[in-house]
Amino acid sequence: MTETFNGRKRIEAALKKQPLDRPAISGWRHMPLVDRDVEAFAEATIAFTDENDWDLIKLMSQGQFFAEAYGTPITFSTDAKEWAGKILDYPIRSAEDLTRLVPLKADNPVIQREAAFAKKIVEHYKGEKVVVGTVFSPLSWVKQFAPGNDSIAHIVDGPEESPIAEFLEHHREELKAALDVLHASNKVFVDELIAAGVDGFFIAEQYSHVSYTPLTLTTISNVYNLARPAAIKTKNRTSHK
Repeated sequence: MTETFNGRKRIEAALKKQPLDRPAISGWRHMPLVDRDVEAFAEATIAFTDENDWDLIKLMSQGQFFAEAYGTPITFSTDAKEWAGKILDYPIRSAEDLTRLVPLKADNPVIQREAAFAKKIVEHYKGEKVVVGTVFSPLSWVKQFAPGNDSIAHIVDGPEESPIAEFLEHHREELKAALDVLHASNKVFVDELIAAGVDGFFIAEQYSHVSYTPLTLTTISNVYNLARPAAIKTKNRTSHK
């Protein structure tokens, strides 16, 4: 094989099931010591990418950036091995809280920070590697905005029960209102990353393994999961005309 591959060519060839010089690879991790500093975060991401020769870069936004963008007070992690900080005041505790959320705007400083980081990575590699952003489902964001988040249970003071089961059972209208708002905020985030030049998105869902009924997941979560790729494709076509 005489063809010279870079990360993008390797990913493209793999998708087309064409011969490769080696398998296409990628890996990612949170970087809590630097992930709120655009310059330091970009430098660390580039070093991590180059050290491992990743073909695809999954941008690892600060793990609680949406909660941060909504003004949630957080004591951020000072441990390189601990991605999450301690949320000091949860924005969602009751059904009433679900109705108080408003969509984020493009000029939100946290959204702009994440877009600036994405742009630095895109510009550094000049198309030689595939760069994708990460977009979480609205229901995953509700999980993070509320107490009882099992993924950070080890760093909070004492166990708290998540209100999400109660929302699903008794407050679906209020929950849907919050999901609509967070879906709109996701669109704002996606638009800013597309403008920064990312190639695509990693769609993340934290409820694919939870024992809610199929009806619940279909009516509450999957409708947004299906809408996100459609919105991304439409926006990407428009941006490349």
